[in-house]
Amino acid sequence: MSIATFADFLSKQSRPKFASNQSNEACIYYLCSVDNYRKIIQSGHILPKNRIHYSDTLGDLSVSTIQARRDDVLDVGDGAENTSTPGHNCLNFFLNPNNSTFQAFARNSMVAHSGDNQVLVLEISLSALVEYLTNRRHFFGCSAKNIAKGALVTSFKNNYARFSWGDIMAANDARSAEFLLWISEDSSSTPETPSAGLPKGLINRVYSDRNLPAPPILETSCDVSVYDHTWSKDFLLKNAKNLNRFLLEYDCPSYSEILDALKSLESEMPFPLSVNVFTDHNLGLHFQHGYLHVAKVMFWVAFLTHPEIIDKVMPQEDQCNHLAEDSMMAALIHDLARTSNKEDEKHGKASVSKYTDELLKHTGRDLERVKRIRQAVVDHCKPDAAANDQNNPIWKILKDADALDRGRFADPCDAADFVGSGCLLSGCRHTGCSHNTLRLNYSQLGGSRAIADAARELAWSVYTAPLSPTKPLDTFISHVGASIRIPC
Repeated sequence: MSIATFADFLSKQSRPKFASNQSNEACIYYLCSVDNYRKIIQSGHILPKNRIHYSDTLGDLSVSTIQARRDDVLDVGDGAENTSTPGHNCLNFFLNPNNSTFQAFARNSMVAHSGDNQVLVLEISLSALVEYLTNRRHFFGCSAKNIAKGALVTSFKNNYARFSWGDIMAANDARSAEFLLWISEDSSSTPETPSAGLPKGLINRVYSDRNLPAPPILETSCDVSVYDHTWSKDFLLKNAKNLNRFLLEYDCPSYSEILDALKSLESEMPFPLSVNVFTDHNLGLHFQHGYLHVAKVMFWVAFLTHPEIIDKVMPQEDQCNHLAEDSMMAALIHDLARTSNKEDEKHGKASVSKYTDELLKHTGRDLERVKRIRQAVVDHCKPDAAANDQNNPIWKILKDADALDRGRFADPCDAADFVGSGCLLSGCRHTGCSHNTLRLNYSQLGGSRAIADAARELAWSVYTAPLSPTKPLDTFISHVGASIRIPC
């Protein structure tokens, strides 16, 4: 039982089909940007993520909110015994490049390169890998789906033999079956340290986008082919384009005006959004309630409080002074003191307690403004009936902006309440935005369903965006703007 056993097993399975000219051998595949491929050629090795210096990640197409989940400790082994190591200590490959990660990389590459997809597929023969590892201490593991989704990683044949290999090798965008490898660098290496690199000489073929000229760096590489499994600009950028169509159809400010307002309002905050301001930094990286969620809530606050929008959704007599900047402050801090992704009614109070000094600084010690912001944040995680002041305009804006980003979970829900009562959607999971419970009046914006649909589009347009953990709002603004600007 060894990696040779796995290679022999895989040789008897069907092959993934993604190019007209590809190897008939059992292979593993590494996805990377052209920038990262250039580094592999220069350094001579494919390196595990934990061997790449943070400042040397130019061209990284991955998203930190997902990568955070990939650094959990996993079981790798030799087919007979297991050992544990963080996922990013291993070299990570795919068993079939036709997967959702490839799609996300293609989208991020297209945004970064103004419409050009610069994702490469590096192919390594398993038989050549087995030969290379013959006299080297190593551990491996494979999974039936992406390890960020909690997939079982195993080196035991009685486990991986039960995987649905027909599905894994099919052109199925949802699957991202993986192969993980840890190689000892010297006699003192342990699985607690990152794997040694894999020599570039083991790359037997590189595949590039059939719709683009091969990058010049490939002219001095090994065999080069093109992959057939590509996605159109229309498909990859459809979510951002649909968001823009909503803005145009209902005579809203342009996306650039909203992003400018968002940037301006954040500059007035006592501190910027960053993973470092979350009580739990790991939670700050998570898509459910981390910096990506907070950035989207801040986007919708900037939209709802924009001078061209606020009077459409809230009567002037219900508004208050400093509504935009105080709603933005509430959005910034509303989830920073969370300690889990579970629903609770206490994290709002914990957030305002943690940031009392910042609230006083932000308002110039205006206690009436502090009271409105505090109440909005404290009550945003409670049922509406439990709110201390349902007429507080900041509470209404924060609650709606927060609810709109339930689009990150599912399509909007037509329910009369947040648990699905009266829902008209077939197959609804009642986890999306329950748009009929929104508090502002959206009749001039196509109704509550229209803006909830737009929020769903925004959520999915940035779900796999490679935002900076330390400057997420800057990279969020750049990504959304670039996605909409690219012509299709």
